Amino acid sequence: MRRAAWILLAALALLPSAYLAWTARDMPHLGQYHDDGIYWVTAKSLAEGGGYRIVSLPGQPYQTKYPPLYPLLLSVVWRLDPSFPANLPRAMLLCWLLLPVYLAASWVLMRDLGAGGWGGRAPAAALAMSPALVFLSISLMSDLLFSSLLFGSLALAWRSARPGSSAWATAGAGLLGGAAYLTRAAALPLLAAVPVWFLLRRRPRRAAVFFAVMAPAVAGWNLWVAANLAPNPDIVRAYYTDYAAYLMQSVGWREAPVFAWKNLHFLLLSSTQLFAYNVGGDSALGEFCWRLPALASIAGVVRLARREGLTPYHVFAAGFVPLLLVCPWPPDPRAVLPLFPLLAAGLWTEGSHVAGMLRSAASRPQRSGRIVAAGIGAVLVAAGGLVAWINADALFRFLPGVVAQRRELLAACRPAYGWMATHLPSDAALLAYDDPLLYLYAGRTAMGVKVAPRLYYRGEGETAARTFSEVGDFAVQHRLGYVLTTAGDYYRGELSREQGQRARRSAAGNPALRRVFQSSAAVVYQVERR
Repeated sequence: MRRAAWILLAALALLPSAYLAWTARDMPHLGQYHDDGIYWVTAKSLAEGGGYRIVSLPGQPYQTKYPPLYPLLLSVVWRLDPSFPANLPRAMLLCWLLLPVYLAASWVLMRDLGAGGWGGRAPAAALAMSPALVFLSISLMSDLLFSSLLFGSLALAWRSARPGSSAWATAGAGLLGGAAYLTRAAALPLLAAVPVWFLLRRRPRRAAVFFAVMAPAVAGWNLWVAANLAPNPDIVRAYYTDYAAYLMQSVGWREAPVFAWKNLHFLLLSSTQLFAYNVGGDSALGEFCWRLPALASIAGVVRLARREGLTPYHVFAAGFVPLLLVCPWPPDPRAVLPLFPLLAAGLWTEGSHVAGMLRSAASRPQRSGRIVAAGIGAVLVAAGGLVAWINADALFRFLPGVVAQRRELLAACRPAYGWMATHLPSDAALLAYDDPLLYLYAGRTAMGVKVAPRLYYRGEGETAARTFSEVGDFAVQHRLGYVLTTAGDYYRGELSREQGQRARRSAAGNPALRRVFQSSAAVVYQVERR
């Protein structure tokens, strides 16, 4: 009966994401993250025998930014059905199926941390209905696969340290760790974290086995990058092909403390947004409210580690969090996804501790203690109800609205894509905001305007806005023959609505750009060489 109840709970928790995946199976929101479009075109290149290349980018360079395991998985869809966009429902099914895998791996890891029973299953069920995760489950992003492989590696490593366990379990952990790294290079701290944990437990042979099995994946990918990376890329090419160069050009030594401090703010916010969608606030009360769950999670992690002991997951998190603090973009909820089991177990532990204190206060004979306990309990119940309402509104109104808006925008841009496919030279290169989509629908290569993130961190948003407005100069500098602007550009937040309108007006009035096509939502310009 208990097992049946857990299965029913899991099925009910997955229903909202399954429904959204079904209604959005044509993926009109493809390209929402931009990275998902890049993954899809590189998978197409692999399936067609073109090698591991960004075929949507002018010059079609080798892909040296994202490791190849996830595009290899997506390429199976292209091989089964090479017709785009008819193959998108198959891709949707593949990426959604990674959600229950991720949730199961999270539950196993939370149980290993010491949060068994409801302490593991209830947070996993809650995350299944997290709007941030639900939208990831219907997008072609590598986060769910990466996190599942990472959790599998950590779980196997923990089990392989038990007395009488086989070294094959350690080798399996290293193999999964290598697969996680070949999905996302963010798994690099794992190469040191697990061996360090084994050494702390005085198991040097197991440390050597794990390192020896995972290290070839790390070395192999870096050898590929070294052999195929274009030398001295500018900020635009670095964004597409080189994490290290993009980081160095985005974060100088002087900016590093500013990045770390502001990213800490976003890291705490994103940790809460995994549980409560779109929380935040500029007031002191709002700041306190959204930071409180994140701080409670951290306190619970410390409490649980003291009670149950240190695990490989704790050591990995200690190496992973600094990467998030110095990355050249604000950590969002998907960046925190690999830390979810740790945060959820900590939040459950701290919540249980607070509930125990409230029960103890309520059982005391003093009336004041009972009143305070009842008041705090009522506030917590009200907060839980508010979170449930916010998440339900996001699941059943906001996210379907995003998909509907992208479907409407795509339909409005299809005439421009069709015109470019028939009227532009086959080797034409364009400047476009959604460059992977342009390649998929029009068959022409393109790139987008990219600026150094330090401008946003310094509060120089207007300087960035001017760069986006100077599309004519950008196109000439990068030898692009055409420019595409649409009414939906800049929806990822690079510019405010007013700045985006100003950028489009600037393109329309630029003497270096000659309008050659216009529809209700898109304009194509030809760049006049000077």
